[in-house]
Amino acid sequence: YEMADPKPLTENGAVYDQSIPFEERAKAAQDTEAMFREAMGAPRGSVEVDVPGCPEEPDTPVEVRVSVPEGDYDGKRPVVFALVAGGMVFVEPAMFAFQFGAYQQALGAIIVCPIFRGCLDAPYPAAINDCHAAYAWTVEHIAEFGGDPDNIVLQGGSTGGHLALALPFRLKRYGFSPKAT
Repeated sequence: YEMADPKPLTENGAVYDQSIPFEERAKAAQDTEAMFREAMGAPRGSVEVDVPGCPEEPDTPVEVRVSVPEGDYDGKRPVVFALVAGGMVFVEPAMFAFQFGAYQQALGAIIVCPIFRGCLDAPYPAAINDCHAAYAWTVEHIAEFGGDPDNIVLQGGSTGGHLALALPFRLKRYGFSPKAT
């Protein structure tokens, strides 16, 4: 695998620099994500699921990665709905594999990580729409993975933290009541 050197465009916020052609910025972001996927890989037990879009964008499916820890668990597992950091540019769960692994080890938690569209992919409200769709799917389907739909914690840092704080306001309009962020 050969990757163009994304370093010049990913340092010092250059991926946000409008004077650099969009295609170059998007390519640098994609190459950086690919580098992390190749280096870190997906956690064991991870599956990728395409879920239907939210009411605002019903024809826009969202990729969700679900990782169930190995081993037995007494009862339904807690769920961490993990919204990754990455400056609204990088949306690669492999970048946070160690953190997610710690949640799984300490809590026995299932990790659900939506691959939301970043700012180089689509403008606001695309990311929050994707998170909405993924959360709705999680509530409806997480029991199939051994998870507890009544024990979902929204988690995120930086970009993901902002989305984790904004998402409950959106979800409340649609009858969801996230219990913790």
